[in-house]
Amino acid sequence: MGETTAVAHGGDPQDRAASPRPRCLPKTALPPQDRAASLLFSPPPTPHTPHPV
Repeated sequence: MGETTAVAHGGDPQDRAASPRPRCLPKTALPPQDRAASLLFSPPPTPHTPHPV
């Protein structure tokens, strides 16, 4: 009983707490914004105005 609790609770607290948090935040916060901004900002300017200068 001690082994399971120690390994699951105090075995790798940094790995489990630092892996799911940073990986879930950046993956769900960066991809959606980057993809949406790239698809919404890239296509319009190209077909509408190829080169204003």
